[in-house]
Amino acid sequence: MKISTSKHLPEIDGLRAVAVLAVVLYHANVPGFSAGYLGVDIFFVISGYLITGLLHHEGQSTGRIDFRAFYARRFRRLLPALAVVLAATLFAAWFILFPAELPRLGKAATAVVLMFSNLHFMQYSGGYFDPSVDVMPLLHTWSLSVEEQFYFAWPLLLVGCFALARKYRLNADRLLSSTLLVAILASFIYWLFSLSHNPNAAFYLMPARTWELALGGLINFLPGAARHQRQPSAPVRTLSTVALAIIVATLCLPFDPDQYAVLLYPAAVVATTALIYAIHCHSSSTLVQALLKNKLAIYIGLVSYSFYLWHWPLLSLSRAYYLGERLLLRDVALVLLSLLLAFASYRLVETPIRRKHPWPFSSDKTTLKAALAIILAIIALAHEVKEWGKERNTEINREIQSKNERRGQDRPPMNIPACEEPRDGQTLAPRENCLRGPDQAPIQLVVWGDSHAGHLEGLLYPMAEAQHQRYLMRSFGSCPPLTDATPIKGSTLQMPCARRNQLILEEIRELAGKGLKTVVLGGRWNSYLALPETNPAAITSYALVDQWQEALSSGHSLKVGSAPFDHAGSLLTLEKGLRRTLEALSGMGLQVLLIAPVPEPYFNAPHCLYRKSEPDCRFARQRVDERRADTLQALHKAIAGLPQVHYIDLIEHFCDAHACRVKNGDVSIYRDTDHLTLDMGYSLSQQLGQELLWLWQDKALTR
Repeated sequence: MKISTSKHLPEIDGLRAVAVLAVVLYHANVPGFSAGYLGVDIFFVISGYLITGLLHHEGQSTGRIDFRAFYARRFRRLLPALAVVLAATLFAAWFILFPAELPRLGKAATAVVLMFSNLHFMQYSGGYFDPSVDVMPLLHTWSLSVEEQFYFAWPLLLVGCFALARKYRLNADRLLSSTLLVAILASFIYWLFSLSHNPNAAFYLMPARTWELALGGLINFLPGAARHQRQPSAPVRTLSTVALAIIVATLCLPFDPDQYAVLLYPAAVVATTALIYAIHCHSSSTLVQALLKNKLAIYIGLVSYSFYLWHWPLLSLSRAYYLGERLLLRDVALVLLSLLLAFASYRLVETPIRRKHPWPFSSDKTTLKAALAIILAIIALAHEVKEWGKERNTEINREIQSKNERRGQDRPPMNIPACEEPRDGQTLAPRENCLRGPDQAPIQLVVWGDSHAGHLEGLLYPMAEAQHQRYLMRSFGSCPPLTDATPIKGSTLQMPCARRNQLILEEIRELAGKGLKTVVLGGRWNSYLALPETNPAAITSYALVDQWQEALSSGHSLKVGSAPFDHAGSLLTLEKGLRRTLEALSGMGLQVLLIAPVPEPYFNAPHCLYRKSEPDCRFARQRVDERRADTLQALHKAIAGLPQVHYIDLIEHFCDAHACRVKNGDVSIYRDTDHLTLDMGYSLSQQLGQELLWLWQDKALTR
């Protein structure tokens, strides 16, 4: 006899409570829930079980599946509460987020209502476990999109099975269970493959999660006693107890999600499947069933959908307001607030619409029309938020620039010409456009690197003027000065960077024969090491490819985060590529100044100063030191044994022992999330002028 899911099962609500509490407490960073994110996987098994059971029951009873009625039920159940949370989040973000962050939120909200937010966040986040996602208020909706995509695909699969069974006079249940087993096996193999080749796909994509949903569906076709059997057997009692123990262990024990994913996910999913099966084999309560049927668990389970919807926007927006800072007491208070909001949503939105079907949800046809109207309204609101954010961001930047220009009246004018490097990397910008300093003066120095070499203009320009020397600026965004190594972004090799570096090295060799003395190497070194981005606006991190020509011709897949393009591999490539650059420059008889990475705030510094006081915008020195530690070690290894290379770390000009500043007196340090202002550069030139005089002199460098 097959199990029916037409009856409401209170134990399922209790299991929902376990799942949602695990996720919420994990997101709130409460100790003891280090793998609480697996609560989402429990939800997937529950959804697969319930949806498959309902569709199977309908197909067996009526011989067909009413798609319009099915999707109308789904919209009544899910969309109204979701729309309320989305509208509230967009409205609150208008006042809390920096305007530059609103366009990203608007895009995410649109992705949510169009049911592809899992694809959106797979592309526009460094990964679910990256600290940068703390300030993405709609990140949690990825799981809703996985389920919604499942809801579109699964009924079609079942209808196809019913049709084949009728046409060829097959047993429909056997065909369905066989189809589910094939789907489970195929999806699980794809998940395993993606886990090692593309972890984000393994996490976010519906095909990689289908095995979890399908395992839940398979419960409906497993052999066993019907639910009305009164007394559970000893094996069933043991099964339910062991299953719950495994679930609790996977949720609470301190497992590393990357290292143990291949064990954690299957353990949680199989244990959940076993527990649901044990529950529905027997109607009399085991101890586990009694635990799951307590009133508090049932009530939390009933409001679990709204609880899940509300908790993350509250946590994320508060962390964004406090510049990414996590505070346990504050976050626990917000969890309690989200639970209160969930009760309100359940009473005022979910229950009336699902049970009473008020207009415009009175019929399936009007429900689908209402759903379309709600979706369009949210898209329109998201568009308004996005456009307002763009306009306001432009206005704020203009005001900040005006203030900086007024402050800059105290320093000599810096008439720095534009030096736009061609994006294809096939040629360099005309040299005369990139020369700095007095006309006709000799070229004593070349600055080479990415945009963090470019932001040294404020430091070097006044010194060049004072020394009556010229320097050549060769900088291009996201292109570090490495020989035979180049970044990848996502899975795309940055070929223009590789070509450009070859041309710059040839140019330096030419200038070395004409009196060039020194090369300054600057880079945002941390950003090429497959680390989470400090910039909340960044969507993809970079890694480094060594011997890029060989890597390109080998045909191997390039993917940030996958070895050797992970953090460890990129560190080694940084060391090797930089060492080759330094040896080439030293071989030309040139002095080299290598500048360590500057500390980076995890937010837009000028926008923070626009809204808050300077002390409120400071960020932890410890966080900066932890991020830079491996990088500094790689830089030190690269310069070892090269006496003509000088290394300088400017961090003490930004930070004290505990915190890093965003203003130095009246001078704004940053012009965005990580680049220095001209004023800060000029301030550094005043402080470091004597120390860096050797840049312009013929004296041999001593370290």
